[in-house]
Amino acid sequence: MTILIVDDNEQNLYHLETLLKSKGYGTASAANGAEALSKAKASPPDLVISDILMPVMDGFTFCRNWKKEEILQNIPFIFYTATYTHSQDRQLALNLGADMFLIKPEDSEMLLGAIKEFAVSNRLPKQKPVEVKQLPPDEEDSGYLKQYNAVLVRKLENKMFQLEQKNRELEKAKDEIRKGYIETIQRLTSAAEYRDKETGLHLKRIGMYTMLLSDVMGLNGRMAEILCIASPMHDLGKVGISDNILLKPGPLTPEEFEIAKQHTVIGAEILKDSDSDFLKMASEIALLHHERWDGTGYPKGLKQEEIPVEVRIMSIVDQYDAIRSKRPYKPPFDHQTAYKILTEGDEKSKPGHFDPAILQAFRKWHRELENIYETHK
Repeated sequence: MTILIVDDNEQNLYHLETLLKSKGYGTASAANGAEALSKAKASPPDLVISDILMPVMDGFTFCRNWKKEEILQNIPFIFYTATYTHSQDRQLALNLGADMFLIKPEDSEMLLGAIKEFAVSNRLPKQKPVEVKQLPPDEEDSGYLKQYNAVLVRKLENKMFQLEQKNRELEKAKDEIRKGYIETIQRLTSAAEYRDKETGLHLKRIGMYTMLLSDVMGLNGRMAEILCIASPMHDLGKVGISDNILLKPGPLTPEEFEIAKQHTVIGAEILKDSDSDFLKMASEIALLHHERWDGTGYPKGLKQEEIPVEVRIMSIVDQYDAIRSKRPYKPPFDHQTAYKILTEGDEKSKPGHFDPAILQAFRKWHRELENIYETHK
């Protein structure tokens, strides 16, 4: 089964492709409606998932043109957009022939459920308006009842409009707060790039690795999104470590290593006591990302499930990227060497450092991690 994803945001494309591939679906992608139509005519997909706000050809125009093509019009069409829209826009989408209208990332589970149903039964559930049935009025009072019914309908429509307006305002406020938290995280994360450009690239890849393994390990969509955004902040505490130690081109002395280890505590202190789910997880990851499954990590010496699952995911991808990357004290290693070190061990790394289930997921999906590294190095 091939699913065509249409979105002009590369990160959104990557996340959705990764999610669908982890569920066993084939994917194709396009950056706008015009490109998608061209690709689909040459090789029709089994299903299309489209954003709305896109250059060249927006989602509504794309859907309208899609349904005009005889070879495409019966292929299920799902709108999946992060842009808040009015109910009229949702109705417009369904009037154009779209099978579903979903909001990302809140409706990610519903999206997967719809795709699964289509794969099994070769159809998608249509979103149908609720039918309101009215009892026929008594004939001699029909005039009065019709007028009374019209008044009730107007009142109901007015209440629904007011409720919808309040919901729009609430969703807009929540979205602004969410964007503010994410921007704060991104700006704090970028501070690391002023110390070491290689570290900055490492942080960008970490978010992509964690999204991949979060999907594979079955974290829900909200948790996976938070982890993806928060995980690049794990080394924020290095801003408090001297360059003489952080960028030393050789092994650290035991005393220097004890100082370097404090970056976990420093990072957690910077991020603590926030009401944001993103910053709460970032603080937890900053403090615990060097803990080990076998209890040999730091700073607390936690072991096994005492370590939160998101930190366990973070631990293995952080180690993989550190092995692959150039550091002041070592050259970069190739993928095969990194894979061997993590799965077989060396003088510093042991398979027992990692959650066995997550290590097994790494064994299965390691080529996807390699692709992320090679694409963003």
